Amino acid sequence: MSILVVMKLLFILFVLLLYLNLNGQTVSDADSLRKYSYFIIGFKPVGVDRLMPGSGTGYFIRRGNRTFFVTARHVLCPCDYPDTCKPQVKRAVYPEFLQVYLTDNGTFNYKTIPIIIKSFRDTCHCISPPINPDVIACEVFLKPPDTIYSIEKFLDSKLPKKKGSISIFGYPSYAYMVNGNFIEKNSSHLFIQGHSLYNNYKYKNCQGTYSIDTQDYIVATKEIKLDSLFGYSGSPTFIFNKKRNEWIFIGTFASTIEDGKMQIIKPLFSSLAADYATYMK
Repeated sequence: MSILVVMKLLFILFVLLLYLNLNGQTVSDADSLRKYSYFIIGFKPVGVDRLMPGSGTGYFIRRGNRTFFVTARHVLCPCDYPDTCKPQVKRAVYPEFLQVYLTDNGTFNYKTIPIIIKSFRDTCHCISPPINPDVIACEVFLKPPDTIYSIEKFLDSKLPKKKGSISIFGYPSYAYMVNGNFIEKNSSHLFIQGHSLYNNYKYKNCQGTYSIDTQDYIVATKEIKLDSLFGYSGSPTFIFNKKRNEWIFIGTFASTIEDGKMQIIKPLFSSLAADYATYMK
């Protein structure tokens, strides 16, 4: 191989590495975000040897010496009201309590934090955006030596002008079995390089009128199948800031809307959820 060919190959490799470094377009760079996502699940008997699962993903925020678990509101509330236009789950088959699984960087360690939601479940309401954001927080109590990773250091970040990839670690629902058992899998990663991000999105709601959604970022992408995102609800969502070469928290994954776009609740509402946490007992 000639020296000229070797130099060309080295130059191509250098340009490629420089591009990846400047744009943060590698999965390994995002892997450090895995530790912020936690699995939450609960079951309700609905027949002989049959269980109705309720599950999702969430994350922790600390306020001084207090710790709060944040997730999408519909993970804890059945949201079976007419004003949501699409009733999802009836209260009678929704879990009375759920468990947050603690993990070691996305790997189950079989320690859990219980969240008893019965009284909340029986009285809660859900109103479609842009009226109420689909996010909620409740205070949890850790027992030594339990440790968690929390995201409060990300909450003051602003949406970057030079946007790179979007990274979402979550726990999509897998095959459930009887007697409370389920197939456990570690967190799954949505790494989205090609996307469009909208602010103050105008959409047609289920009543047939148009609304401006100021509470959410809307993400459109063709890289993933949006109909397979059940279980990602409540996942912390990050975007890469190309200018500063760092990951920025942009909110809580809630659901898909309209023609399959992703709804990301803005970070402000994560902070407000922790400030006005719902008491569960």
